[in-house]
Amino acid sequence: MVFTLVVYFFFRDLRNSCRNNIHKNLISNMILFNITFIFGIDAKDNVTMCKVVAILLHYLLLTSLLWMMSEAVYLYYKVIRISPIKGNTLATYMGICYLLPLVIVVPVATINFDTMYDIDKICWLSQVGRWTVVIPCALIVMFNLIVLVRILVIVRERASGHKVKGRTVRQEENKQMKKTVQGCITLQPILGLTWILGPFTSHIVIAYVFTITSALQGFFIFIVYCVYDKEVKSAWRKWKKNQPKNNVIHTSSGTLPDLAEPTKDTIDVDTRKERKNELLAMAGKPAWR
Repeated sequence: MVFTLVVYFFFRDLRNSCRNNIHKNLISNMILFNITFIFGIDAKDNVTMCKVVAILLHYLLLTSLLWMMSEAVYLYYKVIRISPIKGNTLATYMGICYLLPLVIVVPVATINFDTMYDIDKICWLSQVGRWTVVIPCALIVMFNLIVLVRILVIVRERASGHKVKGRTVRQEENKQMKKTVQGCITLQPILGLTWILGPFTSHIVIAYVFTITSALQGFFIFIVYCVYDKEVKSAWRKWKKNQPKNNVIHTSSGTLPDLAEPTKDTIDVDTRKERKNELLAMAGKPAWR
């Protein structure tokens, strides 16, 4: 996941797209969740720190779920609307994804902390509190699958319609959108299963499954968001094309860098020197160097 995030920050062409910014926010929240989980889940000796970790994990998990839903919503509006709408912006998604989880986390943490969080064993939700994650996760995964399948149907209908009319209008866009949606559908079971199992890691079997799916998250995210993404491949080819070429001359004693091509100013200076030498030779004087 870290490598995927670096790719999206490294290439300038990927920085301004709303969809790519949704990717970056989703991956960033997942990385923060994993770091907090690894280094803070066993901080039960410090009660205050354990409470902070439990609340932060709860919040980051809900924000990650909402960013996953935001991607499906963004793609849906991208497909069904020819002209952009005002609400389909990064600012709108950031407001929803970072503020809406507070509606759940703040009341749970302030009103009924002892019941909803269990800090005696691990800094995490209690058996009752875990349903505040499982239910939203299940609903969001189901919502995303319905939306993404609907998008896939629309893209196929458009593709078949263009074929009947003998036109290639938006054919490449439809093809890329189809790949994008298929990739998102592939991610839903991986991400959804991980987050549904996350609250129940106290059981050894579920803990093993959670560990395996967590390890696969980064791999599948990289495959979908980098390897099969047209924008990333285009940005990579553009960056590679703009890199300076180091020409090398192979000799018996080793390799030497190739001489740079003469510039216009160098050619003009050489021409003036040759002309002056010709005039001096005609006058019988030694050539000027």
